[in-house]
Amino acid sequence: WEEEPALALNTFQKKAETTVFPRKQPFTKRNLKAFFDACWKGTVNTDEFKLLDVLRNFDKNMSQARKLLLDNYQSFLNEKTKDKLILVFDSSTKFDKAEKVTKGFGKTATRFHELELDDKVELAFFDTSLQEVPSEISKIIELPYMRFFPAGKEGLEEIKIDTFSVQQTMKYVREKASNKFDLPPLPHFSPHEISQKPLGNRVTAEDVLSTEKKRQALDDKREAELKKKKKYVVKEDL
Repeated sequence: WEEEPALALNTFQKKAETTVFPRKQPFTKRNLKAFFDACWKGTVNTDEFKLLDVLRNFDKNMSQARKLLLDNYQSFLNEKTKDKLILVFDSSTKFDKAEKVTKGFGKTATRFHELELDDKVELAFFDTSLQEVPSEISKIIELPYMRFFPAGKEGLEEIKIDTFSVQQTMKYVREKASNKFDLPPLPHFSPHEISQKPLGNRVTAEDVLSTEKKRQALDDKREAELKKKKKYVVKEDL
């Protein structure tokens, strides 16, 4: 177990499966009943599965992002000088995914802050379990998702999140933003993170801080070596 106490249910229907009770959520009677019922129905990994007694602790993952509620979202959208990215999620279900997504979104907000782009870009989040989503933010699609509002313009289409990438999210904002700005080659890493460890085979901190052209040359070299190795193996087989 990653953390204790923990609870898991083994089922042997079509195949043996182990389903873990959502971590960091309380073992109340209502929660346990909802968990067991969802396991038997096969809905534990869907939006249908919800807990009634939820510790909504995802806000702490996004300290540099603004929390939107029904009484402040309109003023947030009316401010037209900044590009805005909004995360819409449900804290009462899909807890593992919500944890990963909110951490990724929080790191994205932190990196924009560290790059001193607060005057150009602002990130915010909206928890649908606390209130109904206003139509200005989105028409409901599968949660979680993001919606981007370029400065001075209406919002773009919703961005469905399968796996959250800080790097891709930052590059998306740069591409779509009305307020133009530059990003470092690997915007999702701070200089401190880069200095602490190598990234990938034979790629040092110095490589990471170098140009895109140098990194591309390394990738091309690896690809050529891989092709050469495959060609050699084929000749041996013959």
